[in-house]
Amino acid sequence: MGDVIGRDIDGNTYTQYDILYELIQGDSRWIKQCFTQNPRLILRNSVCGLSYLSIACRLGDIATVKLLIENNDQCNVNASDKKGFTPLHYAVLGNHLEVMSLLLNYGANVNIQNGKGHSPLHLAIIKNYINLVKPLLEAARNSVEVCIRNTDDTQAGIFQPPLKDGYDTNLLDLACDSNNVNMVELLLKSGVVEVGYDTALHLACCVGHINSVKLILQSERDSNVIRNSGFTALHIACDKRFTDIVELLIQSGADINKKDKYNETSLHCAVLR
Repeated sequence: MGDVIGRDIDGNTYTQYDILYELIQGDSRWIKQCFTQNPRLILRNSVCGLSYLSIACRLGDIATVKLLIENNDQCNVNASDKKGFTPLHYAVLGNHLEVMSLLLNYGANVNIQNGKGHSPLHLAIIKNYINLVKPLLEAARNSVEVCIRNTDDTQAGIFQPPLKDGYDTNLLDLACDSNNVNMVELLLKSGVVEVGYDTALHLACCVGHINSVKLILQSERDSNVIRNSGFTALHIACDKRFTDIVELLIQSGADINKKDKYNETSLHCAVLR
C-alpha cells in the first residue's frame, strides 16, 4: 500500500505506511536504520498528516524523538501542523515529561498557541497534568508572554496575549474552572499574574469552587476589585447563591456596599436573584 520510498537494511522496500506502523510499534532499531539511511524523510509528514517528530512525541518515544532531532539539522522543533500543534503540544497531550524536557532543551517554544489559542502550558492545565506545569512555568519565566512575579515583586514580562478565538482565558482561570486546587496553589505560588475578562477569584466564585476561593484569598488578592464585567466577586457569589462563598468573602473583608456597573450592591443581586 502506498508508493515505495526506500529499502531497509535487509533490502525490503517500505512505504510511508510502513514507517508509521513501525513508529507506532516502537521499533526504534528499524526507525533508526530508516532515517539514518534517508534523513530527508525526517522533514516529510506521515500519511496521517503529522510529522514523524510529532507522532513520536505523542507516543512518548524519546529515543526516536532524539534520533529525529539530531539526525537532521533542519528539523524544526517548533514546526506546527494544520491545527497549530507543535511537537511540544503533543508531548504535553501524552503527558510525557521526559520527552517534553528534551524538547525544551532543544529550544521548543512554550508560548506557541494552536488553532484554539492554547499553548502547551494551557493544555497541561486543562489536562490536569500538574507534573508538567511546573517545568513549563520555569521555561516560560523569562518569556514576554507570561508574567510571573519574582521574589522582589518585579514582573518578568506581560501575561499571555488574548487567545485566538477572541477570549481572554488565563492560566488561573483554567485551573479554577477545572477545580484543581493543587494546580491553583502551584500557579499562585509561582506568582502567575491574572489578567483577562475577570480575575480568577471572579471565576472561582462563578463556578462555586470554594477551595479555590480560599486559596486565592489567602494569596492576598483584592476581593473588592471590579473588572471588565463590572461586578465584584461578592456580586457574583450572591447572584449564584453560593452562600458558603458569600460568607467566606465577607469574612475576608469583601465590601457589601460596593456597587457594580448598574449602581447596585451585592445585596441587590441576592434579592433580585
